[in-house]
Amino acid sequence: LLHGPVHDIRVDRLRLEREASHDPLELRGHVRLDGEALTLTARLGPEAEGILPLAADIAGDGLRLTLEGSWPRHSGTPGWALAAEAELNAAAAMRLATRFGHDLPLAGPLNAKARLAPGSPWPSVSDLTVRLGPTDAARLLPGLRLSRAELRAASFDDPAQVSAQGTRNGADLGLTASLP
Repeated sequence: LLHGPVHDIRVDRLRLEREASHDPLELRGHVRLDGEALTLTARLGPEAEGILPLAADIAGDGLRLTLEGSWPRHSGTPGWALAAEAELNAAAAMRLATRFGHDLPLAGPLNAKARLAPGSPWPSVSDLTVRLGPTDAARLLPGLRLSRAELRAASFDDPAQVSAQGTRNGADLGLTASLP
């Protein structure tokens, strides 16, 4: 993949369908972003008071992004909300970091969950959880192996809780911390 913004978008297949006007609008497709193959599925339900229920899934080699929530029919309508979850295996994390010009000191299976809502200038983030699975962290400290690490925060304005377990040269290690 190339560094920086996406340079090449290819639509291999895209299908948009709705049986009747009261049925959900469904999207299914296969696209490539700079050669990265992705499968898209989305469902936009019938409108209720200007809000449409939304469910979307984007999956690729070792990665998945899932969105569920509500989206306004008109851009000026307030009240959208999304629950987002991303999962990446170690290879996908390294590939995406390289794609955006970064070098990860460690990579393991990663899971991130959050709730997104209107904010200014950026959407507000709440109920944030980031989990890192088994990871060789020897680049950070020789002999260090994490079995798990987790960060939790109610929002970016609230304290974050961090915990990790692992071993270093066979000795068990554990960490818990609260970050202001």
